[in-house]
Amino acid sequence: MGLMVINLILWFLGVFVLVLAAVAGIFGIRALRKYLKTPEGPARSPLAANLGQRRLARGMAPEAVAQALGVSPQTVTAWEGGTLVPDDGQLAALAGLYGCSIAQLFQPGP
Repeated sequence: MGLMVINLILWFLGVFVLVLAAVAGIFGIRALRKYLKTPEGPARSPLAANLGQRRLARGMAPEAVAQALGVSPQTVTAWEGGTLVPDDGQLAALAGLYGCSIAQLFQPGP
């Protein structure tokens, strides 16, 4: 009888720990999402931010930039998000498309 009570207590303790871990995970994910949406979240490079600003200033969609450069729209989005960096030839093409120098692409602001 005593062993059965101990097993029951351990089972409830295990379930409690699993529920607690799940709740902590949910709150952790929510906190991370909130952090990523705040201005103090991970900062994009000046190049990434500038590419998006210059494209928008020209009134272009990512698809139009992609077609002009011969890349996919996902690549353009990745450049603007800072997860990919254009190579030298692509930087030159972007500068020509946006009417600026390559150096200006690395400076903040349109």
